[in-house]
Amino acid sequence: MARRVNTRFVVILGGSLFAGALLILGILYYKNRMDNNPVVLVKKAKEAEAKGDIASAAWYYSRAANESARTHTSGADELFTKAGDLAMVLSAGTSDPMKGGKFYDDAKRQWTAAIRENTRCLPAHEKLIEEQYKVSVFAPSAAAWTQLENSAKKLVEVDPKYAHGYTYLAVARLSLALQAKDGRADPSKLPAVDADIKKAMANIEKAREQLLNLAEGLEDSQRN
Repeated sequence: MARRVNTRFVVILGGSLFAGALLILGILYYKNRMDNNPVVLVKKAKEAEAKGDIASAAWYYSRAANESARTHTSGADELFTKAGDLAMVLSAGTSDPMKGGKFYDDAKRQWTAAIRENTRCLPAHEKLIEEQYKVSVFAPSAAAWTQLENSAKKLVEVDPKYAHGYTYLAVARLSLALQAKDGRADPSKLPAVDADIKKAMANIEKAREQLLNLAEGLEDSQRN
């Protein structure tokens, strides 16, 4: 004789299992949200950096930057820039050329990502163009100087008062002018170089005046 199924028990058991499954899914979802929360990741990055664990700090900043970019949260460019800075610290701190190159390439990728998120991210522009300048000096070529020239143009568009931008532009254009004439400067290109040098000097002088005014203002405030 077949045993009767306790329908009420089956319903209760099924409901309990379903509720348990929902609870587990909810916990996993919450944990995933917290693991990918930029605020939480930045907190972990700062804690790791304070302990001197630069590698972990760079990893957390990079994750926070990518999550911020994915969700279109403001500040992603700053996080990418910070991750790049730490990657450069790691590159300088290792004696292993393979690891050093890997960290160096990662730093440039992070700074490039910062510009992708915010085309007016001046710190990332500055860091990238400084590395481009080093490469151009170490291995000069028309392609390298042209790349530096293009980057310098973008930099002065971002900040027309940034003196170093015009300096890089002048160096790149002069180097291209010298290459065009086998070591003798192409006269047709020199006026642009001269204009860049004057803009650089003018903005350096403006920056100097601003610093002097700031210093005088601080002195006045201290007297009062």
